[in-house]
Amino acid sequence: MPDLIVDQGPITRLTMNRPEVLNAFSTAFGDQILDALTEAGRDPDCKVVILRGNGRAFSSGDDIKEGARARAAGEESPFSIIHSESYGVERYPYY
Repeated sequence: MPDLIVDQGPITRLTMNRPEVLNAFSTAFGDQILDALTEAGRDPDCKVVILRGNGRAFSSGDDIKEGARARAAGEESPFSIIHSESYGVERYPYY
């Protein structure tokens, strides 16, 4: 099952489908959502976008396990400004 279910139309529904991690945002998952929102914004038939979460939580926020794995491997955090600045989004690493 995909992490993001997209039902396009005049009312576009984006369903976050990662209930096992309370729909936490990994870097790849966040990119999927941004891509789907961009596509919906370019669709002249789309009038409304509904973002919803599957399972018991809308979203728990950033996937802190992803950031911890990157730090343990000595890599740059996926939540760094370098990764997200092209979207105009500010995200900061967990310490």
